[in-house]
Amino acid sequence: MPDAYRSITRSRQLVKISIVLIVALIFGALFAIWGLRQGAITDTEGDNHRLGVVLAEQITRTFQAVDFVLRDLSEKIASADIHDLPALHAAFGDQAMHEALAKRHDDLPQTGAFTILDAEGRYVNKSRNLAATDMSFADRSFFRHFASTPDTGLYISEPFRSRVGAGVPTIYLARRLTARDGTFLGVVAAAIELSYFETFFANTGFRDGTNIRIVRGDGVILVHYPRADLLATRVPADSPWYETVRSGGGYYRSPGTLGNLGPYLVFVQPLGAGSVVVDVARLESAALARWWRQAIAICGGVLAVTLSFAILLLALTRQITIIETAQRRIRDQVDSARNNEARLAEQSALLETTLEHMNQGLMMVDAAGMIAVCNRRAIEILELPAAMMAGHPPLAEVIAFQQQRGEFAGWTDNRLDPALQFTNHSMYERRRPNGTVIEVLSAALPGGGMVRTYTDISARSAAEEMLGLAASHDQLTGLINRHGFLTRLDIALTEARRNNGELAILCLDLDRFKAVNDTLGHEAGDRLLVLAAQRMSGAVRSTDMVARLGGDEFAIISPHTNLGPVVN
Repeated sequence: MPDAYRSITRSRQLVKISIVLIVALIFGALFAIWGLRQGAITDTEGDNHRLGVVLAEQITRTFQAVDFVLRDLSEKIASADIHDLPALHAAFGDQAMHEALAKRHDDLPQTGAFTILDAEGRYVNKSRNLAATDMSFADRSFFRHFASTPDTGLYISEPFRSRVGAGVPTIYLARRLTARDGTFLGVVAAAIELSYFETFFANTGFRDGTNIRIVRGDGVILVHYPRADLLATRVPADSPWYETVRSGGGYYRSPGTLGNLGPYLVFVQPLGAGSVVVDVARLESAALARWWRQAIAICGGVLAVTLSFAILLLALTRQITIIETAQRRIRDQVDSARNNEARLAEQSALLETTLEHMNQGLMMVDAAGMIAVCNRRAIEILELPAAMMAGHPPLAEVIAFQQQRGEFAGWTDNRLDPALQFTNHSMYERRRPNGTVIEVLSAALPGGGMVRTYTDISARSAAEEMLGLAASHDQLTGLINRHGFLTRLDIALTEARRNNGELAILCLDLDRFKAVNDTLGHEAGDRLLVLAAQRMSGAVRSTDMVARLGGDEFAIISPHTNLGPVVN
């Protein structure tokens, strides 16, 4: 009873530990999912950073190359002795300047045209055809800026459609033309078609959900790829983009200002002094797409494990409850037996009746080796003559009688010791000639002698054999399963090594078995497996063992196989 109680206590502790492990598993899974999410965001930020740095460097070179030409032209005009528009046209409106501008245009493929404009916004010269035109740029933002402000720096205009050619979206890089006395002479400008950036961005090979922007320092979007419909719009005033630019660049999470497609992870990289900024943004949903798949897989696995544990724990808890109930009943019975022990000792007649009707055979041997008590059930189980047992014969005489009838066949003297000696506690099982299996339990008496019980355990033994057969055989085909295969393979290998022999192992499966299951159903597949097992069993030797390892996989152990020398 104390051992049973300790077992129940350990089982309850196991249940509690299992619950703690399940909770730890759930929290561990949540922690892993959160870590994978942070890793996905970090990877996206790293990708955005690397792409942003590369694009910023390339765009900076593009603008610097164009600005170098604009700066050179503005310095040449500033150094010339020009104070009015006629002089400007006369000095820089000739064919030589046109050819120089055309040469610069050919050297820089990102430019659509180089243009020199006078203070009225009219052409002085340009890199395209030199034919005169009345077109005026006085209404353009870059021209109005320099006409009203003595700015000596580079001005980048917002995108607008060009008035020449096909009217493609274009931005202008421009510088102010100033005479030596500070008089505003005009503007030198370079047109850059936005298709140049779109072609360049299309060749970067960025992943789905990634957007690239070139933004002016005041928030005006100059280039947006691939969402061209967002050109010339402005970053919302409440966006953290402005603070990120002022701090020299970095990361921020946009709530979805890029076309309202959802939150973005944005990397900001200012160019030069920050008048132009490159943004690399990726949809958060695209960045976390793989994480979502991983999270779903982890959650599914944890849920399956948790449900399995929960079912097992419920079954274990129920079993513990059943055992506790049985233990309480046993305890009550033991207590009752102890309370009535003295009274039952005095009632010999009742004891004799109990002995005669008990399910176990009982035999009491005194210190001299004589059988003092032998109940009816013992005589039935051992098939002893009632007349002989009525004379209370010696135990040695009974065992000799049993040996004459073929019992204890093959037993040595050492194995017969438990049957003859009065040991404190001994137990053994044996199969009688009639096929029954009995369990013999002996206990020594304080004054000498012993009490021995005989129990018919044939049913239990048969059940144990059936369980062993089920554990080692495939229920569908009747062949040994993977577990039985491995056990028999170990035995066969041990025998081959001991006898210096050889054995063969054949592994095979059924071709196109999955097609049978998919087209004809699993019942047809099962019949096919049974038929294959029967044919393989009929094709091998009696010493060979056919096994089904699982699915349509079979194996054959063929011992005592002499393959002979291998000839190449």
